[in-house]
Amino acid sequence: MKRKEMTWILVCFALLFFAAYAFAVPVPVIVPVPNTGQTRCYSVGGSEITCPSPGQALYGQNANYATINEMSYTKLDGNGVALSDPASPWVMVRDNVTGLTWELKTKMDGVKDYSNPHDADNTYTWYDSNPATNGGYAGTPGSGTDTEDFINALNDELYGGKNDWRLPTVKELTYIVNYGIPYPGPTINPDFFPNTQQSFYWSSISHANYKIYAWGVPFDYGYDGYYNFNKDHNYYVRAVRGGQPGPLYTEYSDNGDGTVTDKFTDLMWQQAGSSSNLTWEQSLAYCENLNLGGYTDWRLPTIKELRSLVDFSRYSPSINTTFFPNTQTFYCSSTTYTKDTYNAWGVYFNDGYDGYGSKVNGGYVRAVRGGQAKSAAGSLAASFTSSGLCVYNPDKATWTQISSVNPKNMIYSGSTLYAGFGASGLRKWDGLAWSQLTSANPENMVTSGSTLYANFASSGASGIWKWDGLAWSQLTSANPENMVTSGSTLYADFGAFYGLYKWDGLAWSQLTSVNPENMVTSGSTIYADFGASYGLYKWDGAAWSQLTLANPENMVTSGSTLYANFNSLGASGLWKWNGAAWSQLTSANPENMIYSGSTLYADFGASGIWKWDVTTSTWSQLKSLNPENMLPSGSTLYVDFGASYGIWKWDGGSWSQLTGSDPVIMAVSN
Repeated sequence: MKRKEMTWILVCFALLFFAAYAFAVPVPVIVPVPNTGQTRCYSVGGSEITCPSPGQALYGQNANYATINEMSYTKLDGNGVALSDPASPWVMVRDNVTGLTWELKTKMDGVKDYSNPHDADNTYTWYDSNPATNGGYAGTPGSGTDTEDFINALNDELYGGKNDWRLPTVKELTYIVNYGIPYPGPTINPDFFPNTQQSFYWSSISHANYKIYAWGVPFDYGYDGYYNFNKDHNYYVRAVRGGQPGPLYTEYSDNGDGTVTDKFTDLMWQQAGSSSNLTWEQSLAYCENLNLGGYTDWRLPTIKELRSLVDFSRYSPSINTTFFPNTQTFYCSSTTYTKDTYNAWGVYFNDGYDGYGSKVNGGYVRAVRGGQAKSAAGSLAASFTSSGLCVYNPDKATWTQISSVNPKNMIYSGSTLYAGFGASGLRKWDGLAWSQLTSANPENMVTSGSTLYANFASSGASGIWKWDGLAWSQLTSANPENMVTSGSTLYADFGAFYGLYKWDGLAWSQLTSVNPENMVTSGSTIYADFGASYGLYKWDGAAWSQLTLANPENMVTSGSTLYANFNSLGASGLWKWNGAAWSQLTSANPENMIYSGSTLYADFGASGIWKWDVTTSTWSQLKSLNPENMLPSGSTLYVDFGASYGIWKWDGGSWSQLTGSDPVIMAVSN
């Protein structure tokens, strides 16, 4: 096979590591509810105690589940590029749980400076001139001193390179409250949000009944509130971007078994709740012992989770009564009120505001389960001409659009997706939000653990560069024709003039001056096809040895086993090298093959997809159709059957169609 043809196949294979979805996504994007920051346990009387174990009294309080969607932040520079935690200065903050990006306040010196919208001392009246979002009362305009002026100033300056900044909803604002910090606060992580006032910050939400008020959060206590916070009063603001600013309500699915699922947060709720008022200790035990809908992992919700049920467009009650009929006034949460630890937080559903009450008195209970961010292992990314880049979640069997723009190439590293968007450069998707890594577009990418190696051919950035998660470093200004990794080692083919080199993390060393047409790795071993003149060689880390004079069309590895397809006289078909000798599996020539688990999948063109079971040494046909592309993930196989059939999934026992649309490129997380 010609070198250019083989290089094109390898580049295409690398591109397969990215994907998107080709039709409108009918489901909302799931945004997990962050935890509260409370990591200590308390008794009913308020004493700090060792956190109880399952089965013990008071087990199930907030700190027992502190690792569910644990609060996490990343500092960003002015271009949205992630910085290390100790970095200073920084410009913005990304919430790693919700994906929201927050404004950073500066210069808290007691002096207002309205020429700088980020000045921490500035206060504003609440004003929204849009009748569709102002709740029926626009509020009080100012001259550079109202909240609409503030947002316009941020967007006019293209703060962070963006013009979609807005006031947060009240739920979003409470998501950054740290309930482990007691009064007088500020009840927020000071390492990421310095210069926060111990006072009230506006949200974008008007009260559903009292239009002169708007909701907000006082960061001395951390509750949500509206009473006495008239729109003509001056309070602090912090802008946000990303996410879904509306509607004020959420969407639910009645599961028909006494449970309701929130489509936005992925939390599953007990529909009816307790029939009577329970003490805090009884509330914890009630949820821990609940068996409902076939689930036994119920728990008492945190204050943030409980507040997520509030429908701020409703009043008396402020909850969707279609899904939650007969809702009572006050419901307990698992979160202790850290100012007076004999109290616990709860929500008043007559109005939607939260507060606290005695653990002895307690309240009504509605149990919750789930809500954790799902692992992206096995997720399929696919790029579609008409619908951009989308991700398929195998746990939920749902597609989610993550970009309306199609990438030129892409590759996964764990749950992180790297995508080259041409002139828009290279970006990283961490499962929640995009961040820009560079304005240059890579020609090719490979990964090793959390490290990305990218080949750039653009002016000023030519050659191979390494991204270690924090910064770029250039390994060489030369452009390789192909790259592969094995562990922490990078192998790069620099063409006929330079040959094959190895990067061991510190320096380059030449393995051979001959240019390979194809290469694959297995541990510290590299198999290289040097064309018809030389054949197939193996590098064991110290020396080369020839395996055959025949020139393979393609190769895959599994452990110490090499599978190679030959199309030469006397050696046609698919062969296996076990480290000592060759054995023929079939005389037919596959057009493509991949290995996953203990199974070899081979595309034999018009004969369709066949599976070679290593344990039984037998072939079996999976489908008579000829695939355009195949990607493995554990025991799952994702296959693109082209425009007529779309993407299908093989789960080891049966086929299921994921979409009838034909992807441009695909990638699967590992």
